[in-house]
Amino acid sequence: ARTVMDESPAAKLLTVGVAAGVIVAPQNDSSDGLRQMYLNLAPLATKVKVAAAALLFFSMFHFATLEGVIGIMAAVGILCVAAPGSLGTAYAARCARVSAKFAATFSIASLICIGIVYFNLTDLSQHVHQLCHAYVASRSDRAYHDDEPTILGVTSALRLAQVNSCSALAKTMERLLPSVLVLGACIESGIFFSAVATAVLAGRLVRLARKQGANAI
Repeated sequence: ARTVMDESPAAKLLTVGVAAGVIVAPQNDSSDGLRQMYLNLAPLATKVKVAAAALLFFSMFHFATLEGVIGIMAAVGILCVAAPGSLGTAYAARCARVSAKFAATFSIASLICIGIVYFNLTDLSQHVHQLCHAYVASRSDRAYHDDEPTILGVTSALRLAQVNSCSALAKTMERLLPSVLVLGACIESGIFFSAVATAVLAGRLVRLARKQGANAI
C-alpha cells in the first residue's frame, strides 16, 4: 500500500479501504452544518424569548383569567421547557405560537368587555345608587329586634347602605372604577400585543428552522 501524507481523515480511510480491497465512501461531517443552523436561528430565537418574557410579565398580573393562564403556559414553554440552543427554542415555538394566539383572542375579548363597562360607567353608578336606596327602604320597613340573627353574606356595599351612605358609594364608584378599568385595559393590551408578537415571531422561527433543514418540526 502506498503512503499518503497530509490527507484528510476521510481520504485516509478511503486509501486504507482500497488497499484492503474494500471500497469505503468518504463520510461527510454534519457538525459544521448544524453549527451554522444554530447561528442562523439565534437572532430570531432571541426575539422570541424577549416576546415570551413580556408575555409572562403581563400574564402574571391576570393569572386568574383565561388569557393569563394560557399566556403563562406559552411563555413558560419557551423560556423554561425548551431545550438549550436556538434549535430547542424553535421546537418549543411550535406549541407556544398556538397558545399565544388563544391568549391574544381572550385578551381582546376582555378589552371589549372593559370598554363596554367604561363607557357605561355613569349608568352603572346610577343603577347601583338606586338599588342601594331601594335596599335601605326595604330594610327600614321591617321591624328588627335586638335578638334577631345577623344575615350572612352581606357585602361591604350593603353595609354602607345600612348607614344610608348610598350617595357616597356611588361617588366612590365614579372616582375609583375608571382608574381600575384603565389599569386593567393596560394590562390586557400588554397581554394582547406580547401574545401577538410571540405568535408571529414563533411562526417565523419555525419556518426558518424548516428551511434550514430541521427534522420533525
